[in-house]
Amino acid sequence: MKKIFALLLTAASLSVSAQTDGLPATLPPIPEIPAKEPVGTVKMGDWQSFQEVQLDLPLTAGPFQPNWASIEQNYPGTPQWLRDAKFGIWVHFGPQAAGESGDWYARNLYKQGHRAYENHLKRYGHPSEVGYKDVLRTWNPTKLDPEYLTALYQKAGARFLMIQGVHHDNYDLWNSRYQPWNSMNIGPKRDLLREWVDACHKHGMRYGVTFHHEYTW
Repeated sequence: MKKIFALLLTAASLSVSAQTDGLPATLPPIPEIPAKEPVGTVKMGDWQSFQEVQLDLPLTAGPFQPNWASIEQNYPGTPQWLRDAKFGIWVHFGPQAAGESGDWYARNLYKQGHRAYENHLKRYGHPSEVGYKDVLRTWNPTKLDPEYLTALYQKAGARFLMIQGVHHDNYDLWNSRYQPWNSMNIGPKRDLLREWVDACHKHGMRYGVTFHHEYTW
């Protein structure tokens, strides 16, 4: 952490080196970390009655509106292939599997006392020194074979796959162009989602892509 902080300070000083006239010679001290509050200090509202807030964010124009009527208009009824497909498989796989500690490893490894935290200490070290961003850089599922697994799932009777595109960690499993934290740029250097999609096309398997963004806001 000290090395990272030193690099950040160096980068900051370089970026403003041409604009230092009139600025203080030293930076103010880093604020102290407040004392930990006991559990239950902050009262939570009733999740069943809270008022839903819709963010007024600009969206690219398209055929869908954020309501069920628009979805029904574009996809009326239930497609026959889905009625006929009695069995599908959810491919819930990504770097969170590296911790072998259940779901949401990116969060739970920082929670003292959690199984993910204890396992992370044994495998990687303390999360203050080796955190999830370091897990992403070393994650490389070399034995993952989407083509083989898709054929196996189809043989088992599955007629569609739901493939994880991004988990709560905001790490995209494809070559995303809007941010660098993805499987092509960091980690395995593979477009894993494309491999699954190509396998589904080869074996005539229906598929969907899941985005686990409900906790990343």
